[in-house]
Amino acid sequence: MCGKKELEMLLTKELEIKLNGKKIKHYESLGYNLPKHKTRDGMTVPKNATIIVRIEDIPKNSHVDVQIKCDYCGKVYLTRYDGYNKRKENDISLDCCNGCKPKKNTELNLLRYGVENQFQREEIKDKAMFVKSKNNLIVCSNQQEYLQTLFGGIINYVDESTKYYAIDIAILDKKIAIEFSGSGHNLQVKFGNLNQEEFENKEIVRYQILKRNGWKQIHIKSPYDYLPSDEILLEEYNKALEWFELDGVGYSHYNIELGKKINDDKYGKLRRITNKDLEEVG
Repeated sequence: MCGKKELEMLLTKELEIKLNGKKIKHYESLGYNLPKHKTRDGMTVPKNATIIVRIEDIPKNSHVDVQIKCDYCGKVYLTRYDGYNKRKENDISLDCCNGCKPKKNTELNLLRYGVENQFQREEIKDKAMFVKSKNNLIVCSNQQEYLQTLFGGIINYVDESTKYYAIDIAILDKKIAIEFSGSGHNLQVKFGNLNQEEFENKEIVRYQILKRNGWKQIHIKSPYDYLPSDEILLEEYNKALEWFELDGVGYSHYNIELGKKINDDKYGKLRRITNKDLEEVG
């Protein structure tokens, strides 16, 4: 059941649900009157029949869209109900729109680490090295920067345990390496600096070094630089955490493989991250 505070921010109170399969038994058990007509097999729910359902009676893993009110600016936005509940399970109590994510990240960093920005943490100042460009700026793709805003962590992180192999995004408290392999992932092969076999061997060595030093890896492969919605990314992140809990069986790697179609069969509608997207989240 939703708590009072959650219901205040969750503006959707009822939804029209199409009845099929397990949903029929679920809502019938909750006392809803389902539309039925007489058939040879008795009273049956018609195909494509719908009912209005209270939000607290909808399963928490449902993919329906619900309206949320941002705790920070009051803006109303749409999000998937399963992603909303996942965030509540992770004790992240405040809901925010894309424009207010930096405020939420600041509050979470203060809560978890006592600083507004992870770069202010002493252990990072002392041990971390960052891959920089000639202009002394951190080099990263739009996708990498967007993922870091969504998940937190440190971009292009290197320390003694990684043996100078930079991690795209390092979640230090969980020791999770999030790697984004986009269209520029194998540029060394395209430029002729390495052949494909040499490049793949280098990747294997890199992965083994990280694994040997206790890092778990979430690998997002997107040859066309697409990303799914924030809700899907957070859902996959939580699935990866559950997968890593089975580490005794050797599970230290989780793949998210995106194709070339905008409408992906597994991950829903995909998008490219633009400078405008980064402005909205940053």
